[in-house]
Amino acid sequence: MDEVVRVLVHPDCIPQVKNVYIRLLYSCYVDCGLDNKETFAKDHMWSLFNSCCTDITKIVKAGPLTPVDPDLKTYVTVHIPTVMYTFFESGQISALLKVQAHRETLQDLVERMYALFMSRFVQEQESDSLRETLDRCIKLLHKCCKEEVIVLPGKLSDNIQAMSTSRGARTKGLLWKNRVLEKKKATQLNLTGPQDNINRTIIDGATNVMAHLGEQWQSLTLAEQSVLVDIFHSPQSLFTFDSKPYHKAMNTFCKSLIEHMDSEVFASDEELSVYVLRNFRGMLEKRVDLDESGVQLRVKLLRTYCNVEISLLPVEDTSPEVLNLVAIQNKLKDYGMAELVIKQIMTSPPAPVFLEAMLLGVALLNGGNRTVQSSLWTKLSEPSSEKFFQEIYNHFETSQQEIKSMGLVIQQEGDIVYGATDGGSTSPAADL
Repeated sequence: MDEVVRVLVHPDCIPQVKNVYIRLLYSCYVDCGLDNKETFAKDHMWSLFNSCCTDITKIVKAGPLTPVDPDLKTYVTVHIPTVMYTFFESGQISALLKVQAHRETLQDLVERMYALFMSRFVQEQESDSLRETLDRCIKLLHKCCKEEVIVLPGKLSDNIQAMSTSRGARTKGLLWKNRVLEKKKATQLNLTGPQDNINRTIIDGATNVMAHLGEQWQSLTLAEQSVLVDIFHSPQSLFTFDSKPYHKAMNTFCKSLIEHMDSEVFASDEELSVYVLRNFRGMLEKRVDLDESGVQLRVKLLRTYCNVEISLLPVEDTSPEVLNLVAIQNKLKDYGMAELVIKQIMTSPPAPVFLEAMLLGVALLNGGNRTVQSSLWTKLSEPSSEKFFQEIYNHFETSQQEIKSMGLVIQQEGDIVYGATDGGSTSPAADL
C-alpha cells in the first residue's frame, strides 16, 4: 500500500497514472471487504488526502482561459470522493483512523471539497450525479468533524448544513527465490554417514572458495561495467578528438544501438540482450565506489582504449550530463528507449531479458519523470499494447505457481515462511 500511495502523492505523477493507481488503491485496500488494519492504522491515506488538496485546488481555480486536464478532473471529481466516502464510512473505530492526529488535514479537506462543490465547473454540470456525490462526501466529512469535536474555520459548518440537497444527497523479488532453491538443494542431498560427512566438508569448502573469489571478481566486474557505462555516455571517447568517427559516434551510437536491439542478432542471443540492457540501465543509476583493484582495472582500461574525456574515477565525474538524471532519461526516451522496453516485453523474451527490460523501465521512470510517463502512457494506451499487459500477467501467474511449488507463505508483515511441500505437509502455502 505504501508503494501505491508513494506514486499517487509524487508531485510529478501525471493524472493518467493517478487514475490507475487510485483505482488499484480503492479495490485492494479501501473497499476490499476485509478488516485491513494497515489502511486505517497507518498514515498512508492521510498522506494521500493531504496531496489531494493540491489537485482539488487546481480544479477550483480553473476557468474558461485555464482549462484543466480531463484526466485530472476525473481523478478529483470521481475517484477522490469515492475513496474518501468509503474510507470514512468504513465503520472502523476512531482510534484506528487517528482523526485527531490529522485534524488539520481533515479541516483542509472539508474546506477544499466544499470549494469544489461550489466551483464553476461543478455547478455548471447538467447532470446532478456529480453534485450528489460531492454533497454526500462533504456531509460525511462534516459528520466526522462533529463527532471528533473538530471546529471548522469561519462559517464553513453552517454553509455545509445549508447546502442544497434538492438534487440529491449522496487503491521482494528474486532474493527469496534463491534462498528457497538453495534450501531445497541442501535438503535433497540428505547427507548422512562418514562418506557423506566428507562430501559435506568438500561442498562447504568449495562454497567458501567460490564466495571468496566472487567477492574479488565483483569489484573487477563493477570496474569493467563502469567503463562500459561511461562509453555509452560518451562513445566518442573511443576515437581521436574531432575526427569524423568522433562526431559520428557522439550523435548516433545510442540511437543506433537501440534500433538494432530489434534485429535477429539480439533476438537469438539472450546474454547479449541482457548485457546491453544492463548497461543502458547503468546510465541511469548512481555510480558505485570501487576498491583499489577495481580502480586499477578501470584506469588501465580507460588509458588503453579511451581518450581523456572520461574521468579515471567514476565518483569524480561531474559532467552535467552524467549528473542530471532527468536529462539522461529524456535523451534516452528521444532515442527510443521507452519503445524498446515495451517491445522487449511484448516479444515474450526469456526471464532474464524480461527482468532487465522491467528494471530498465523502472530506471527510466525513476524520480517521476513526467515526459517519460506521458510517453509510456500514450504507447500503452494503444490497442496494440494488449500483448504487453498479457506478458506481465503471464509472468505474474508463473511466479505465483513457483511460490506454490516452493511452499512459501508471505505473512502480512512481509516475512517469508518456508514450509515443507511433502504430501503430508500442513503448510498454509497449499491455500495460496
